[in-house]
This record gives sequence, C-alpha cells and structure tokens, in this order.
Amino acid sequence: EAIFNDILKNPQGLIIARYQGSNFDSLATEDKKLAIIIEELIEPLQAATIESELENMKLPAKYPLILHAGLHHETVANSNMRDPSWNEKRRWQTMLINADDADRMEIADGETVRITTRASSVEIEAEISPLAAAGCVYIRHGQGLIYEGRKHGVNVNELVHSTDRDEMCTPMHRRIPCRIEKLS
Repeated sequence: EAIFNDILKNPQGLIIARYQGSNFDSLATEDKKLAIIIEELIEPLQAATIESELENMKLPAKYPLILHAGLHHETVANSNMRDPSWNEKRRWQTMLINADDADRMEIADGETVRITTRASSVEIEAEISPLAAAGCVYIRHGQGLIYEGRKHGVNVNELVHSTDRDEMCTPMHRRIPCRIEKLS
C-alpha cells in the first residue's frame, strides 16, 4: 500500500529499486551463457506430432466452447483491485461472445447466461463482441473483487480447475472447455 501511495504522490515517476551488480551474475550455467536447450522439454517436443496435438485439442461434447480466462482490457486494472468504481461507466463485468455463437444459442447482448466448466458454474452478462473468436468466450481480468463487503463481477479463477494443465504443468487458463446456457 505504501508503494501505491508513493506512486500517487509522484506523478513524474518513482524509482522503487535499483539492481546492484551484473545481470550475467544471475545465470546459473557454468559458462554464464543462456541455455537454449531446456532438458525437460526435449522428450515432450520429440513426442509431439500434428495428430497428437489435434487429438489433444478436441473438446468434450459437454463443453463445446473455449473459455479464455483473464482477457486484458482498457481499464486501469490495478485500480480494480482497490475500488471498482473506476469502471462504473464501462461494461467490464461481462463475458464476451462471438455474434454467430450468440445467434446460434439465441443469446441477446446484455442477457445473463450461465457459464459452466469442470470446476464450477457462474452467471454473467453476455456481451456480443467482434473481439470474440467463434467458439470462444472471454472473461476479463479484475472481476470478482470483494470491495466493501460486496462482490463485483465473476472471478474467472473460480472457473479454472487446479488440475487443468499440460504435461509440463503449465496451467490451461487460456483454454478452458466450457458450455454456455441461456437462462430464460
């Protein structure tokens, strides 16, 4: 909180830390060079084929869409963490959906829908957007904040299962199988 307040008091800029030393001192390799080959990736890369990757990309029938969690948006994200009133005149607590997908599901712009993943279900306002790719829905960062005892929007992390990750343990938070249901 102190750094945040210092930033507000110094609109011209603020130095908060200086690195003492050489960046190359941090390299863990014996020769102090960057290691381009990452040993842990060799086997998975050699085993990968177009066919296996296409098979891995197939969506289960009960979750025909892809949720991309954490869409960036034009609001002041750090301010969301403190006071959501920064965005009160914007539609920031929505799920973006492609117009063709919305038409197919008979979902109107502004309508509340249910989004369901393996982890959870939540209700959220649908926003028909040209930014949304067909077959994909998006929920922005910064929602789900509990501020002054009230929850503002949907925390997209509630829809991500802790075991949704690839063989290298990379979280699959940008490709979550989901379904959308019209509520009325």
